[in-house]
Amino acid sequence: MHNINFEQYKVFYFVAKNLSFSVAAKELFISQSAVSQSIKNLETRIGTSLFIRKSKKIMLSREGEILYESVKIAFSHISNGENSIALYNDILQKELKIAASDTISKYYLLPYIENFHRLYPNIKIKISNKPSQECLNMLSNSLVDIAVVNHSDNILDSSIRCTKVHEVHDVFIAGPKYSYLKGKELTIAEIASFPILALEPSSSTRQHFDQLMKKNNLDVVPEIETQSMGLLKDLTRIGLGFSYITDLAISKTTDLFILDVKHELSTNYISLATLKRNKLNKFTEEFIKLIIN
Repeated sequence: MHNINFEQYKVFYFVAKNLSFSVAAKELFISQSAVSQSIKNLETRIGTSLFIRKSKKIMLSREGEILYESVKIAFSHISNGENSIALYNDILQKELKIAASDTISKYYLLPYIENFHRLYPNIKIKISNKPSQECLNMLSNSLVDIAVVNHSDNILDSSIRCTKVHEVHDVFIAGPKYSYLKGKELTIAEIASFPILALEPSSSTRQHFDQLMKKNNLDVVPEIETQSMGLLKDLTRIGLGFSYITDLAISKTTDLFILDVKHELSTNYISLATLKRNKLNKFTEEFIKLIIN
């Protein structure tokens, strides 16, 4: 089998297609002498002339015609492959895949998703609601384009880039049943003496709560645990206890209120996480711009 590189076939294809060394040189953005030398090398390797040169015109030899038919088919397959990749990428870019917790999706991302949909109504939006660490795992495995997560300075995956976009604060909240506590400053121990409602242990907010209790040497087992911050608020509203949530989820018009606490509670950030190794598609870039700007 002859050791012929692809570039020589490429030059031959353009010369044979145009029956012109000069036209092939222009299409390939190389000199005419380079084209001539490539064809000469190819003919030497094959051991036959591929073109018949007559004055200023050229035509394919019989051997050249045979080779051109095969090379033409090969280039057609390559072109079809490139077109298929372009189509595949176009399809991928018509879907925005986001991973975010239920809380971040509902209380932070919703207006941005609304704006994005207004600007790009034909783009499918797929949202996977998982705890922040699971969102980062999905991102690492390229299952989503972007993860919107509770920021952590301890992210071990160096392939992930995080950009802080919003500051959030942990708070204890209570409902109308405990309105007599409004404006009264409470210690963590005093709060812990009431029934506590909390998110499940996998959530970042719950982990902050457990760390707070441990720091204050308190052994607190929540009365109720749930995955939903919305349900947590409803349970608080009907007076089942105090809930530990983020201020992100507190509406200015709600009948719930934030308890005054002597101890400083956790401050955290929402971050946009993307993979450093992946080039962002157009629609992911546009979604990020909506949030950052």
